[in-house]
Amino acid sequence: MFFSLVRLSGIIIIIIIICLIVTSFITASAEDWSTWRGNAQRTAVTSEQLAPELHLQWTHSLGKLTPAWPEDPRIQFDAHYEPVVAGKTLYVGSSRNDSVTAIDLARGFRKWIYYTNGPVRFAPIISGGNVYFGADDGYFYCLNSEDGSLRWKFRAAPNNRKVLANDRLCSVWPIRGGAVLADGKIYFTCGVWPFEGTFLYTLDASTGEAVSAPKYEFKTLNDKITPQGYLVKNGKRLMIPCGRSTAAFLDTDTDKFVTYSYGNRTNNYHLSSIGPYIFHGGSTYRTAPRKEFSISSYNPVLEEETAYFGRGGSVVAYDLENPTTVDAKDRRGKKIKQERLNQIWAVSGIKINEMPADKYAVWIKSNPIQLDLKAGNRLYGHQGNKVFALELAEDGKSASVSWTQSVTGKPATMIAANGKLVVVSEQGDLLCFGEKQVIPRSLSNSKKKLAATQDDWTDKTKALLKSTKADAGYCLVLGAGSGRLIEELVQQSQLRIIAIEPDSVKVQQLRTKFDAAGLLGSRVVIYQGNPSAAPAGVVSGVCEGEYLLFWGVIAELVSCEGWRCSF
Repeated sequence: MFFSLVRLSGIIIIIIIICLIVTSFITASAEDWSTWRGNAQRTAVTSEQLAPELHLQWTHSLGKLTPAWPEDPRIQFDAHYEPVVAGKTLYVGSSRNDSVTAIDLARGFRKWIYYTNGPVRFAPIISGGNVYFGADDGYFYCLNSEDGSLRWKFRAAPNNRKVLANDRLCSVWPIRGGAVLADGKIYFTCGVWPFEGTFLYTLDASTGEAVSAPKYEFKTLNDKITPQGYLVKNGKRLMIPCGRSTAAFLDTDTDKFVTYSYGNRTNNYHLSSIGPYIFHGGSTYRTAPRKEFSISSYNPVLEEETAYFGRGGSVVAYDLENPTTVDAKDRRGKKIKQERLNQIWAVSGIKINEMPADKYAVWIKSNPIQLDLKAGNRLYGHQGNKVFALELAEDGKSASVSWTQSVTGKPATMIAANGKLVVVSEQGDLLCFGEKQVIPRSLSNSKKKLAATQDDWTDKTKALLKSTKADAGYCLVLGAGSGRLIEELVQQSQLRIIAIEPDSVKVQQLRTKFDAAGLLGSRVVIYQGNPSAAPAGVVSGVCEGEYLLFWGVIAELVSCEGWRCSF
C-alpha cells in the first residue's frame, strides 16, 4: 500500500511538471501586439506562432469609420480600426464615438469604454498596465488598462482654442502624430497646420503609474513639418511622417534634424524602418550609404535581411542584405553602375485565390493584394474578401500557401497576438480567429432607439425650430440639463448637436445613452467644458442650464475662461 502511494505520488508529480513545462512553453510563445504594427520600427513582425489552421471565434461590430481626410487616401491613417493587444485584452481607439474600448480577446465582449472630448484616430500604446493615446481634443491620456479609469491626462495643445472640424468641436492642435514608445520614452506630435504651430512631445513613460502627468519635454517644429501619421523610432532616428511630404528625421542624440532626399507622389502616411532602410509610401531608401531604390514597397513587413510586401498581384520577398551592382543607363543614355535589391521569391495571388490567370488579371485592379504581418514562420495578408497565410521555407528562399479563409466584409488589416489572429474589416468589424473549432459568437453594440416621449420639451423644441427655421447644420447646446432638449432636437430635426456640459457624471451618462442609440459622433457630441460664458446670439429663456445657438458657418470657436464665437 505504501509503495503504491509513493508510485502514485511520483506519477502526480511528473504530470504536474509536464503541465508546468507545457504552460511555460505556451506562455513563452505568446506575445503581445501592444502598439501599431507591433513595435517602434513598425515592422509588423512578431515571434508569435499561430496554429496552422485557424477558425473564427467571434465577430464584434464597431461601426464603419470616416477618416479625417476622406478626399485623399494618402493620409487616411484612420480609415479603419487599428487594434492592439496586451495579455487577454484587445484595445481599440475610435473616431466614430471618440473613445477607447477594451475587449476580451478570448470571447469578444466589451470590458470597458472610455470617452474623450475628441476623436481618437490612432492606435493606443499598452505598457506597464497603462493605455496611452492622444485625441483630436489636443490632450494626451493615460488610462488604467484593467478598468479604463483615468490615471492622468494633460493638454498638449498650447491653449484651449477650438475649431469645427469633422463634425466635432476639436482643438486647433489635434494630436495627429501617432505616439511611439521606445527606450522608456513616448514621442508624439501635436498640431497639423504650420501657421498655427506644430510641436513634438517627449514623455517619460517610467513614471506612468503616477496620478499626475509625467515629466515631458517639447520642441516647436519648423514650418515645413506637417505631422500626419504614426511616428517611428529606429535607433537614434525619430521619424515623423508628414503625409504626402517627405518625413522629418530627428537625431535624438544631437537633437538636430537630418535631411534625406527621396520620394515623389507615392508618399503617404505609412512609414516604417529596419536597419539603415526607410520605407515610406512606395519609396525604399537606404540611409548609409544613401541610396533610393526603384522598388515600390507599399506597407512592407520587415526583417533585418528581408522585406516582404504585395506587388503586382503577388506577394514578394526582397533581399536587403546583399544588393548587387549592374550595368544600366541614366536618363541621358550614359552607361552607369547601378545598385539594386534582388527579389528572392514571389507567390502569385492566383494560387491564393485559385482563379484563372485571365480572370485574375482583371480582378486585381479592384482587389490589390496586401501583406499585413509575419508571425513565427508564416506571413499573413488579405485580398478581396479572403485572408491567407504563406509558410516560409526553412532556408527562406521560397513560400507556399498554407491557409486561406473567406470572411464577411472586406479585410483592411490584421494583427497577431497571444494565439489569436484579429482581422479588421473596412466595414468596421473585428473578426478573431483561433485554434479551436467553435460556434462563433457575434457581438455588436446594439442600437437602442430613443424613447418617444411627449412632454413640455416636445412642444418647446418644435416652437424653437419653427421660429428659427433651423433644420440642418449645427446646433450648440450650452448646458445639457436633463438631456431632453438634445433628444427632441435629434428626433425633430436633422441638426448636428454639440452640447457643452461641465458635470462629468452627466457627460458620461449622456455619452453612454447616445452611443447606445448609435447617435454619438454622428448626430450628437457631448463635450465636457465650461458653458458659463454663452456666445452672442443665444436663444435664451428655454430652461435654466439648457440654451441654444444655431449657426450656418463657424470660422472658429474659442475657449478661454469660457466660450465665444467668431463668425
